[in-house]
Amino acid sequence: MKRFVITIGREFGCNASEVGRELAARLGVKFYEKELVVRAAAVAGIDEDSISNPDRKVKRNDITHLMQYFINEFGYGITSSYFSEKAIGAQAYVIRQIANTESCVMFGRCADYFLSEFGNTLNVFLYAPLEFRIRHVHEAYKLTQIDAEKLIKKIDKKRHDYYKTVTGKNRVIPIGSDGVDAYQTMILMATINGGTKLIDGYQGRNHTAENFTKREWRELMEAIGREGLTPYSCRHTFITRSILSGMDLHGSRSSLDNDLLSAASPN
Repeated sequence: MKRFVITIGREFGCNASEVGRELAARLGVKFYEKELVVRAAAVAGIDEDSISNPDRKVKRNDITHLMQYFINEFGYGITSSYFSEKAIGAQAYVIRQIANTESCVMFGRCADYFLSEFGNTLNVFLYAPLEFRIRHVHEAYKLTQIDAEKLIKKIDKKRHDYYKTVTGKNRVIPIGSDGVDAYQTMILMATINGGTKLIDGYQGRNHTAENFTKREWRELMEAIGREGLTPYSCRHTFITRSILSGMDLHGSRSSLDNDLLSAASPN
């Protein structure tokens, strides 16, 4: 059988690691997770203790230290040492070397980007509603739901920042069925109100791209558990879902306001 590689990106708290291990086991191939970081550290000459060095003696009633423990534990390989050109080059070398020698499942580490020109590669992104992720982290690590949500947002941001530094672009986060439901509600309300636009003004005030991003967009992202995403970072997902729902390509493009995209663009 020809060699293949499946890369898995994920949101924190959706139990993606177990999915990856089970997938690799069923396919009879190796599952690469933290070993990718360990090998890259060795190539780049990074102290292995920087990969993850949580205090195993932390008291569970000391929430400040407990949160830092989990941030260190789940934020392995995304400390400042791994943002250098040498470390990123080492990670790319390790991932490509493995892909050239065996079939496997790779977890995180921008493997989808480093293997973008390799054949026989399937890139997967696993996600779940924020409510599910909060519940999973709460039950798995005995955190309060408030602290579980804080941890999810911290780890997701660290991973977003690392991916953006390595690839120069945002991770593509699927909107999911909850986002589609919210979008359909917006269409319904616009129709009922007799408007000609999906979002037309804001309580009588001027409706600029900046106002939209600060108000309606932010509220929508909070409602579906995707805080921090900008209209710009979701443009490809929006067009894809629009076309799949029956909208023609021209209609999808025309519904995206250029001023809005440029104002919300990270560039």
